[in-house]
Amino acid sequence: MAHAATPAPPAITEYLLPQRNSAPDAIAVGPHGVLWFTEQIADRIGRVDPATRDVIDYPLPTPAAGPMSITTGSDGGVWFAEFTADKIGRIDPRSGRITEIALPGPHDKPTRIMSGPDGALWFTQPIRNSIGRLDPRTHAITSHPLPSAGATPMEIVTGPDGAVWFTEQTGNRLGRVDTRTGRITEYRMPAASLDPYALTVGPDKALWFTDYLGDAVWRFEPRTGATARVALPEPKSYPASIRTGPDNALWITEFGLDRLARLDPTTHRVTEQATPTRLSAPEGLAVGDDHALWFTEFIGNRIGRFRPQAFTPAAP
Repeated sequence: MAHAATPAPPAITEYLLPQRNSAPDAIAVGPHGVLWFTEQIADRIGRVDPATRDVIDYPLPTPAAGPMSITTGSDGGVWFAEFTADKIGRIDPRSGRITEIALPGPHDKPTRIMSGPDGALWFTQPIRNSIGRLDPRTHAITSHPLPSAGATPMEIVTGPDGAVWFTEQTGNRLGRVDTRTGRITEYRMPAASLDPYALTVGPDKALWFTDYLGDAVWRFEPRTGATARVALPEPKSYPASIRTGPDNALWITEFGLDRLARLDPTTHRVTEQATPTRLSAPEGLAVGDDHALWFTEFIGNRIGRFRPQAFTPAAP
């Protein structure tokens, strides 16, 4: 007797969030593989457990805090930047207890945050035009002003050389902070690079960043300063986040087209995967411990899970 084949699970699974129009922004992997994300409009921190698929969120103590980005700290806590409130927040992943640390200035506006190679929290301050550092144990805060005025630092990562690197959105540069000396070095990008935005370390140990308004992805070699531009297939894609996936390719969220894009770092071939929800506006992106890509849907009010192994590349 013939048996019907079991249908394969969909490439993308979506999880609707409890709060309406919460605007999920950044997402990061926390302890035990749990995904944590910011809800920018709902002023909450959310979590989704890959094992149970349960979605829970926690309201912030400060109203209209505007949480934007999120990371796991060296102390095991989950830390996040509160743009509107001028604060850095921490949530205990076990108890859900939230504490907030006020930054010293009235316009500090922390935007992107990450746990640096020295165990401190490093964050960008586009309005103040500086890079901030917070010690997770003592809560001591240090500010590093940028040499170039009006640079608008945005994304921040640990580079392949162990330094802190960041994009300058209006300065058309990449910046580097030596974590021992605090010295900042800036690298001007080619004139065709319009809007350096998201940043990551690729599988080739180069720095890759998105050109949000230019519908492109750039490669920067820190040792030689060489650059290369890879155009995305369609205009108004607005590439918002970029990460190295479990398949050693670069994955990009295309905010304007409701797609995930895959970029081969060797051939520079770009292929795309549409999200199931129309007007989803995929934003943040993280690689889970389950080897899946997890992403936020800023307008779709969902968290998406994508299995790259189920991806069938289509012609660009």
